[in-house]
Amino acid sequence: MIENKKRFRIGIISHIILIILMLQFPHDVPLLKTIFEALNIPIYSGDGEGFNYVGITLLVIWLVSIFFVGTSLKKYRNRTILFMFFISPMIPVMIVDFYQHTFAKGIYAVDYDHNVSFCEFELIDDSILNGECHLVMENFSKDEVQFTVEFYDRYDKEMFELMNEYGPYTVTLQGNSEKTV
Repeated sequence: MIENKKRFRIGIISHIILIILMLQFPHDVPLLKTIFEALNIPIYSGDGEGFNYVGITLLVIWLVSIFFVGTSLKKYRNRTILFMFFISPMIPVMIVDFYQHTFAKGIYAVDYDHNVSFCEFELIDDSILNGECHLVMENFSKDEVQFTVEFYDRYDKEMFELMNEYGPYTVTLQGNSEKTV
């Protein structure tokens, strides 16, 4: 089945590195993006509207891993490549989900559902903001978790400064519970 063990190892190791760099925990950005920011490597070419270097790097690692695994196999090559093609994007999400449901403690056990959460607000004048937010959060640990919520947007700082005027807002989640704040 495995024709070239060295290529297979290189492919599997590069695939494991890819999965680690794709992890989006504890923030909602891939680990590689955090590394780029820490090393002051630009994320995008141009003024933030060009090529996404993080995405390109992840794509290159992914193609390298598929190439090495694919060329190392004698049998089941197509099935393995299809498996890597479809399963690769799901593995980091499954790892984070497994970690939050089993081992995580404190704030790391809290999941924020950004698909259901929303904010509606209107700016009445330069200093008055009228709004309401519904933030859906779930605590997967058995212990109570207390944390603060602040609003942030790098593009519209003035609006979010008004939203945080009476903040940070304290939230308490009971163990194994979901709450809309």
